Amino acid sequence: MEKRVLMIGETSGFMVNAIVNGLKKEDYEVLPVMPNLNEISRLENKPKLWTLYLDAKVLEQDELLIYLRDTAIELEAKLFLIGNKEELEEAHKVMTGVLTKDFERPFNVKQLADELDRAVEKEAMNEMKKSVLIVDENPTTLHSFKNMLSSKYRVYMANSGINAFTFLGKNQVDLILLDYEM
Repeated sequence: MEKRVLMIGETSGFMVNAIVNGLKKEDYEVLPVMPNLNEISRLENKPKLWTLYLDAKVLEQDELLIYLRDTAIELEAKLFLIGNKEELEEAHKVMTGVLTKDFERPFNVKQLADELDRAVEKEAMNEMKKSVLIVDENPTTLHSFKNMLSSKYRVYMANSGINAFTFLGKNQVDLILLDYEM
């Protein structure tokens, strides 16, 4: 996995710029993007590491949060949230099962960089394993299977048949576990 991060947040804001600059000092290529559904969906070649800076405007955009959740599952992206306690709790209601780590403000950017480094290292080790695609509309089932299989296999998840076909159009897997009711 490359040291590339998608930084989703108010790009003109002081805190987002401080995070971007801190990650650049840790040798990350940072792609800052506004928390706008159209802008994010138009991005091509999205990194596998995402940070979402939460604020009231972001939490008002249910469609954006749902898009980020579904796309993170589809692309196997690692999603890191940054916010205060209430914002993190609110985001968890929509984004259950796809979050890698939360950072409650105030926080140290070095801690974020360390967690990103761990994700990069873990993914590098994971690339040598056989791959399994799990397809199910239930996020709890997806994550239960992922937890059971991820120690021995590289596990991908899709929450719909369409997402599975989209994923398979770009990737190869060794095995597909499919919910027979889909």
